[in-house]
Amino acid sequence: HMKIPDECFLPPLVCEVAKDPPPPHTVVQTLDHYVAHPEGKYNISNQNTADILGDTVFTCADVRNNGTALDGYALLSHYRIALDTRFGEYALCNGYPGVCTQSRDNFHVGREASYGGKDLRGQCSD
Repeated sequence: HMKIPDECFLPPLVCEVAKDPPPPHTVVQTLDHYVAHPEGKYNISNQNTADILGDTVFTCADVRNNGTALDGYALLSHYRIALDTRFGEYALCNGYPGVCTQSRDNFHVGREASYGGKDLRGQCSD
């Protein structure tokens, strides 16, 4: 049984910390996530997934730039994922198996607005 360090349960340092953070049992939510992927590649470990708007934006841009043909994305899958919504730093995750870069946080689920179009790239707000 491995003990997870207490600092892993704190919000990322870049996000404003609430004076009275919610109890840990209230931060887990089940959310709809989507991912474009090649046929036969259903393991979403270390993959970027998105809400319907985020994956629609990504997929449309990918198709317009002929990226879908290059990366072999043939399917769009829907997952319902229970996750801790104290989001961490976004990491760019690509390939099969997935390889993540651009993040030092390997504990939290990261998030980013489509194309980073919000303050702090959308990490701390909806």
